[in-house]
Amino acid sequence: MLHSDQDAAFESRLLRETCRPLGIKKTRTTPCHPQGNGLVERTNRTIEALLQSFLERHQADRWDELLPRCMLAYRASLHTTTRCTPAYLMFGRELRLPLELLSPIPPPEALLLPNYVKNLVKLILPLVCESILLR
Repeated sequence: MLHSDQDAAFESRLLRETCRPLGIKKTRTTPCHPQGNGLVERTNRTIEALLQSFLERHQADRWDELLPRCMLAYRASLHTTTRCTPAYLMFGRELRLPLELLSPIPPPEALLLPNYVKNLVKLILPLVCESILLR
């Protein structure tokens, strides 16, 4: 399921054509009512707090310069509800962090689009279903 606001980017033909073969159902919030998108609002608060922490730790005032590092930390952190990182849920694998870039990369056949999509659905669908059922 993909739940979004009514922004044109989420209403595009490209998104519909991407969701259809993956069996993703699209739902929308009520216009001008951000409370209807509570999960996104909660995520935004988490990222805001993380960014504030980064700004204080680095004694910086340019949030836009620290945002990429902040997002890397968020995407590589375990989420308590899903018990996975956001990166794993999005890509079907963990991010390769700077230290890990020194090790070998996965075999090329694992990165081919048909294999990638099939593996992604096979890995993520059970995790998401289990997490939803546990709520």
